[in-house]
Amino acid sequence: KTLPQKYVNISAGTPRSCKKAMADRMEEKLAELRPLDKAVVCRVVRDEDLVAKVPPRYVHIGKLVFLTEDGHVLVGPKLDDAHIIDEKEMKALCKDYPQLAAVAAVEEAAKEAAKEAAKEAA
Repeated sequence: KTLPQKYVNISAGTPRSCKKAMADRMEEKLAELRPLDKAVVCRVVRDEDLVAKVPPRYVHIGKLVFLTEDGHVLVGPKLDDAHIIDEKEMKALCKDYPQLAAVAAVEEAAKEAAKEAAKEAA
């Protein structure tokens, strides 16, 4: 099957975009399209950019292009869990960065709604 277009998505400094199940499905499709040169998805993150680490329990899609503190460009580096913000740290960050409070509130509301749905289903 020949696709006439090429999907290109390059984001910079964006928050995590979706839950793991959706990301897995997207990565599966991208794995099919990349060898055909029909898809390029990458995200540019600058060193310790806070926005790229939220919201908790969401993940990124695509290849990471990491801009280090000293100006190096790393394509597809393996980063450890030190870059993952847990709920406790997110609450602390919301105190320092009030604009993140809205993100945290939406995430908390979604978590509570999921708990209620699970209770009703049981």
